[in-house]
Amino acid sequence: MKKLYFLFSVLAAGDTRLFLIINRHCRCFILDAVMSKITHLGGAFFTLFICWFLIFFNIHMSRSAALEALLALCLSQTAVQILKRKIARLRPYLVFKNIHVQKPLLDFSFPSGHTTAGYVLAMSFSYNCPVLFYPLMGLASLIGFSRTYLGFHYPLDVVMGAVIGIGTSYVVHHIMFIL
Repeated sequence: MKKLYFLFSVLAAGDTRLFLIINRHCRCFILDAVMSKITHLGGAFFTLFICWFLIFFNIHMSRSAALEALLALCLSQTAVQILKRKIARLRPYLVFKNIHVQKPLLDFSFPSGHTTAGYVLAMSFSYNCPVLFYPLMGLASLIGFSRTYLGFHYPLDVVMGAVIGIGTSYVVHHIMFIL
C-alpha cells in the first residue's frame, strides 16, 4: 500500500508541475488567441452540431459515423459526469494562485469532458474514414492541450478524457459493426 501511495504522490506532483509549466510558462498572445478558439471544438454545442448536421444531410455517407459519434458522446459524457462527481477534483485555478484562466467553470476537473468529446469525434470519424485519423487526432490533442493551457484542467484530466473518448468510441464502433 505504501508503494501505491508513493506512486500516486509522484504522479500527482508531476501532474501539478506539468500544469504549472504549461499554464504559466508557455504563454504567448498567438497561443492565447488560438487555444481560446480550439477549446470550443470539444464543447457540447460544436460536437452535437457536427453529429446532427452529418446525420441530417448525410454528407459523403457520413451518417453511420455521425450516429456512432453521437452514441459514443452520450455514453462517454455520462461516464465523465459520474467521474467528476465521484472524484470531485477541484479545478487548478481553485487550488493555485496566479493561474491564467478565461471564464471559471463551476463543475469539477477530472476528467476533461471537452477532451473526451474531441477524441470521440476523432475516433468515430477515423474508424469510418481512416485518412482522417492523423488530422483529427492532432485536433483532439490540441483541444486537450488547450484545456490545460487555458487553466481548466490538469494534464491527467486531459489524459483520462482521451482514454474515455477513445475507449468509448472503440466499444461503440465494434458494437455497431456487429449490428
